[in-house]
Amino acid sequence: MTHQSEQIDAVRKAWQDDPDIGELADRLHLIPRETEPACQWRVVGEVPSIAARRKATPLAREALGTADVESAISR
Repeated sequence: MTHQSEQIDAVRKAWQDDPDIGELADRLHLIPRETEPACQWRVVGEVPSIAARRKATPLAREALGTADVESAISR
Protein backbone atom coordinates (compact mmCIF):
# COMPACT_ATOMS: atom_id res chain seq x y z
CA MET A 1 0.00 0.00 0.00
CA THR A 2 1.36 3.41 -0.90
CA HIS A 3 1.78 6.18 1.61
CA GLN A 4 -0.88 8.19 -0.23
CA SER A 5 -3.47 5.42 -0.06
CA GLU A 6 -2.74 5.00 3.66
CA GLN A 7 -3.46 8.70 4.14
CA ILE A 8 -6.71 8.43 2.22
CA ASP A 9 -7.73 5.39 4.30
CA ALA A 10 -6.99 7.30 7.52
CA VAL A 11 -9.20 10.19 6.45
CA ARG A 12 -12.00 7.84 5.34
CA LYS A 13 -11.88 6.12 8.76
CA ALA A 14 -12.05 9.49 10.55
CA TRP A 15 -15.12 10.41 8.48
CA GLN A 16 -16.81 7.06 9.08
CA ASP A 17 -16.16 7.25 12.83
CA ASP A 18 -17.61 10.75 13.14
CA PRO A 19 -21.26 10.78 14.28
CA ASP A 20 -22.14 13.74 12.00
CA ILE A 21 -20.63 12.17 8.89
CA GLY A 22 -20.82 8.39 9.42
CA GLU A 23 -22.65 6.82 6.47
CA LEU A 24 -22.26 10.01 4.43
CA ALA A 25 -18.52 9.26 4.22
CA ASP A 26 -19.22 7.29 1.03
CA ARG A 27 -20.22 10.57 -0.62
CA LEU A 28 -16.91 12.24 0.24
CA HIS A 29 -13.58 11.86 -1.53
CA LEU A 30 -10.07 12.98 -0.71
CA ILE A 31 -8.24 13.91 -3.89
CA PRO A 32 -4.46 14.42 -3.93
CA ARG A 33 -3.27 17.36 -6.00
CA GLU A 34 0.39 17.08 -6.90
CA THR A 35 2.14 20.44 -6.71
CA GLU A 36 5.61 21.64 -5.90
CA PRO A 37 7.03 21.16 -3.32
CA ALA A 38 4.37 19.16 -1.49
CA CYS A 39 1.10 17.37 -2.11
CA GLN A 40 -2.07 19.33 -1.49
CA TRP A 41 -5.39 17.68 -0.80
CA ARG A 42 -8.95 18.51 -1.75
CA VAL A 43 -12.13 17.20 -0.14
CA VAL A 44 -14.93 16.81 -2.70
CA GLY A 45 -18.40 15.35 -2.71
CA GLU A 46 -22.09 16.06 -2.32
CA VAL A 47 -23.37 15.90 1.25
CA PRO A 48 -26.84 17.10 2.34
CA SER A 49 -25.87 17.56 6.01
CA ILE A 50 -24.52 20.97 7.02
CA ALA A 51 -22.77 19.43 10.04
CA ALA A 52 -21.05 16.85 7.83
CA ARG A 53 -19.92 19.52 5.34
CA ARG A 54 -18.49 21.63 8.16
CA LYS A 55 -16.59 18.75 9.76
CA ALA A 56 -15.25 16.87 6.72
CA THR A 57 -12.33 19.18 5.90
CA PRO A 58 -11.16 19.77 9.50
CA LEU A 59 -11.27 16.01 10.13
CA ALA A 60 -9.20 15.44 6.98
CA ARG A 61 -6.68 18.05 8.14
CA GLU A 62 -6.44 16.36 11.53
CA ALA A 63 -6.07 12.84 10.08
CA LEU A 64 -3.40 14.01 7.62
CA GLY A 65 -1.60 16.22 10.11
CA THR A 66 -1.59 19.16 7.70
CA ALA A 67 -3.57 22.32 7.11
CA ASP A 68 -2.99 21.95 3.37
CA VAL A 69 -6.51 20.66 2.63
CA GLU A 70 -9.19 22.63 0.80
CA SER A 71 -12.89 21.98 0.56
CA ALA A 72 -15.02 21.67 -2.56
CA ILE A 73 -18.03 20.02 -0.92
CA SER A 74 -21.51 20.85 -2.21
CA ARG A 75 -25.03 20.01 -1.16
